[in-house]
Amino acid sequence: PPASIAGLAAVILVLSGAHVAVARYDLQAMDFVNCIFDASGTANCGPATAPSPSPGASSAASVSPGASLTISPSPILTPGPSVAPSTTPLPAWDGKQRLNILLVGVDQRPNEGTFNTDTLMVVSIDPTTDRVAMFTLPRDTVDVPVPAGPARNVFGSVYRGKINSWYVNNVNRSDLWPGPASARGFTALKAILGELYGLDINYYVEVNFEGFKQVVDALGGVTINVQMPVTDDDYPGDNGPIRVYIPSGPQHMTGAQALVYARSRHGSNDFDRGARQQRVLLSLREQTDVAAVLPRLDTLIAAMTQAVHTDIPVSDLPKLLSLAEKVHIQQVRSYIFAPSFYATEVAHGDPRGYIIEPNVTRIRAAVKGAFSADPSLEATREAISSEGALTWVLNGSGIQGQSTSLANYLDYMGLQASAPNQAPATKPTVTTIVAYNGAETKFPQTIAFLEATLGVQATPATDPAARADIVITTTAKTPIPKTPALN
Repeated sequence: PPASIAGLAAVILVLSGAHVAVARYDLQAMDFVNCIFDASGTANCGPATAPSPSPGASSAASVSPGASLTISPSPILTPGPSVAPSTTPLPAWDGKQRLNILLVGVDQRPNEGTFNTDTLMVVSIDPTTDRVAMFTLPRDTVDVPVPAGPARNVFGSVYRGKINSWYVNNVNRSDLWPGPASARGFTALKAILGELYGLDINYYVEVNFEGFKQVVDALGGVTINVQMPVTDDDYPGDNGPIRVYIPSGPQHMTGAQALVYARSRHGSNDFDRGARQQRVLLSLREQTDVAAVLPRLDTLIAAMTQAVHTDIPVSDLPKLLSLAEKVHIQQVRSYIFAPSFYATEVAHGDPRGYIIEPNVTRIRAAVKGAFSADPSLEATREAISSEGALTWVLNGSGIQGQSTSLANYLDYMGLQASAPNQAPATKPTVTTIVAYNGAETKFPQTIAFLEATLGVQATPATDPAARADIVITTTAKTPIPKTPALN
């Protein structure tokens, strides 16, 4: 019997965590499938005329003031086909283990010859729990661990450059990655992000930004619940900076508007942008409707053929669709590996410019426990870390290693905690928490957490010479929570 358009369904699955079955066609007989699902890297799908957007869905977003964003017109480019790896993905997904797919958003400008991998997101699906997690790494992240092999011999144990330059520095390195040039950049990305996350990344899906606009338009646009207004006075337009304003609340966006919403960062930062990109994908998944897609099917296929490529084999599509039908998309766990809990932001003083240094141990622990960790625990850790209180733990019990054990737990929970080799001036009879120089109001979530954990109230104190914001002094009865293994 004829199959569903599994190709289209699987692309939307990996781009937006969705599953659709849009019509009944013979999968093998459709040329577009071999252009999109190109595990061998041998497809030769030359440039085709990209579909013109329907009225109201042009590349220039222009709507009533105060309702959505307004940007100046810019021409729609017709990008040539992107490349796909020629080597068989290793390991291939067996249908039982976690499925991990790298989503690569590419700023591809044919007139300028650019190919910037500005969006790097890994979607992980657990077939045991039918849960989905999304991991986004900011593009300015440096010192990412390099996998063992030839690449480590060349770059060292960590890649000193920014992660968005890894692709271009590897795509022509036939001595590091097997197969033709079409394979190397994506193979290299899967390898280094897999090393960072402790995952086998099975496949990749790449979409260029111009193509993204066309695909969203072909789907009829997307409605996004904008949680925080987006203001950007320097959004890069084709003819110079333009001003963008997107108010909070539900906004129906064309492809161009959705791209601006996902890419704008001058009014916020890369971390907020990562969250917005995840929100766009989830919104697309939730709103993809078979009846609405069918009238636009030819337009959608034409846009996707030129804009979307993946090394997912056609033979794996039935397994992907089966998994997609079961996943709990409403319970997606979203991780942005940003400062201060998952990384350290360095704005000045490094010769590489603005950089983000990752906390690899915390990132790997988050990925490993993505489907088992308590989401409220993760929220607490990130909130405490964002306050940035410097905490000392002094040993008032005489029990060797007690203060170090407590400091390790507090560090796990997101505090900047240490156990200096310093005896307290007096040994208290009960555990004490001293909040110096207004710390009780500067770091309310940290203080509340410490009070709940240790079972005592914090005492405010003033001392201009204090070297820590908070000082904890232990006793023999101080509770020492166990720190989970992070590796």
